[in-house]
Amino acid sequence: MPMNTLSSIDNVFDEKTKQLINNKIKEIQRYEDDIPGVIIVFRSSDFSVVYMSKRGRDILGITNEELRELGPNYHTRFFNPEESTEYAPKLIDFLRRNASNEIISLFQQVRPSPQNDYSWYMTGLKVVLKDGAGIPLLILGVAIPVDAMHELAQKAQRVLDENNFLKKNLHLFESLTRREVELLKLFARGFTNDNIARQLFISEDTVATHRKNIKRKLGCKTTYDCTYFAQAFNLI
Repeated sequence: MPMNTLSSIDNVFDEKTKQLINNKIKEIQRYEDDIPGVIIVFRSSDFSVVYMSKRGRDILGITNEELRELGPNYHTRFFNPEESTEYAPKLIDFLRRNASNEIISLFQQVRPSPQNDYSWYMTGLKVVLKDGAGIPLLILGVAIPVDAMHELAQKAQRVLDENNFLKKNLHLFESLTRREVELLKLFARGFTNDNIARQLFISEDTVATHRKNIKRKLGCKTTYDCTYFAQAFNLI
């Protein structure tokens, strides 16, 4: 398997560091065909791709040279941008801890182009090379495809959908008063106006007014819509 050197683009590395990196990639290449997934080697400074195994390049329809030229834009080109706000802080903390044996995992959606649908992958990440001062140089990622019918993919999709719902509707939820949040929780649990009125020592007309105002503020057309809000914002 031919070696892809870094000399053409990575002028930020001295020759000794480049050799260390190339040697590590050669070592990884020896086993990549036996790994049941895609191998990606990232530069720790900006999470740009230094090397990707042939299996991954074939999926994306790209060469290692083109990947390196993309730099950090690799993530916005092939990944769901809505996920980046979720896992970026996790990656930053991972590097800050700089623990040699630590492995973190991420669910990610990947597609070769905007014309393709996203596919779910479970990616494990680990620091595999440090410089003489102990600073991480390379991070190894192994991305394993998750069967679209597998329950993990379905659960990951539900989590992503809920996170997107939270971000999209946070301003609506924050428009509720403390009392309205309290009543939304009771509405979502299925209590009737009469039940709520007796619990809170208020009139049924007041409860009905609150219910109407909550549905208007949240844009809910049905009780189920209100229940979904309550579930998404951990009220029930």
